[in-house]
Amino acid sequence: MFTCLRVAAIAALLAVGLYGQAGSKNQAIFAPSLLNGVTAPAVSAPVRNIGQCMHVFVVIFPAAVADVNPIQVRIEASYDNSVYFPISPDVIEAKLLGGVVYFIQKAYGVFPYVRVRSVLATPASAPMTVHYSGHVLPVVPVLFETLDRFVL
Repeated sequence: MFTCLRVAAIAALLAVGLYGQAGSKNQAIFAPSLLNGVTAPAVSAPVRNIGQCMHVFVVIFPAAVADVNPIQVRIEASYDNSVYFPISPDVIEAKLLGGVVYFIQKAYGVFPYVRVRSVLATPASAPMTVHYSGHVLPVVPVLFETLDRFVL
């Protein structure tokens, strides 16, 4: 009887300890406005990745009233914060969808550092803003652009 109580107590302590560790882990990182009002080629500050395996960034043109192209925006990753490589397809056009000109792109992989790079200058009349979020679980496994919206 005493042994059963001891085993139950140890199991309860382990469960609480494991729950505390899992509950304290960040599920997402949000970095709004990694790039803000950009019209020239630019690189964002690196975002320290603490276990996120899915990366989503939104390229927005708040002042635009029509599709914006050519643009070239991507998310890049690094193991050492010095050599970066692309991990997402390049965004080459942002479309007017629902009254806002934007494009959503995703990438996967666990890297210590991630950043956003705008390779080309955008039209001067359309400054660009880029928002980023990283997720521990791939919460958007399939994201497609249809003619007038993004759907899962």
